This record gives sequence, structure tokens and C-alpha cells, in this order.
Amino acid sequence: MISRIVVVVGLILLSYLVYKSSTEKSDLGAEYRYAVEDIERVSRIELLSRDGEQVVLRRQGDFWMYNQQYRAREDAIENLLRAVQRMELEYIPRPQALPAIV
Repeated sequence: MISRIVVVVGLILLSYLVYKSSTEKSDLGAEYRYAVEDIERVSRIELLSRDGEQVVLRRQGDFWMYNQQYRAREDAIENLLRAVQRMELEYIPRPQALPAIV
């Protein structure tokens, strides 16, 4: 009889822990919020590829310049700024995951 009670209490505790972990969302804090709400304030964006190639986009008046040589496509800049505006970090990756992320 006591073993059944222990099993039932264990199952209840286990189900509670599963429920709690699935509904609990941690607030990482302001330092992990990467979204830029006011994209009009963004005047420079630097992108770096895996092989080390760097791209610098700069706002000049009402258009953007690509590496200070070419005028950037407006639709590409709009997509990039929309992505910057919506960026969120769901969790902090573990150090073992960093090579795959980069």
C-alpha cells in the first residue's frame, strides 16, 4: 500500500515538474534583447561572413551605401532592417554550441 502511495506521489511530482518546465519562460534581461525598435536611428550595419569578408552598410540621407562604393538595393535594406527590428534571443547558447552558431 505504501509503495502505491509513493508511486502516485512520484507521478504527480513528475507531471508537475514537466508542466512547470514547459510553461516557464525565463526573462533574460535587457542585455539579451537585440531588437532595435526605432530602426530610423540605425545609421550603420556591419556584416561579417564566415570567411572574414566584411560588408559595411551606411545610411547617407535617404539611401544606403554598400562598402562606400555602391548604392544598396532598397528592398534588401528594408528586409534587413525589418529583421533587426524583430531580433530576439530565446536562450543563451551553451559554449559547446558556439562553433556551430558561428
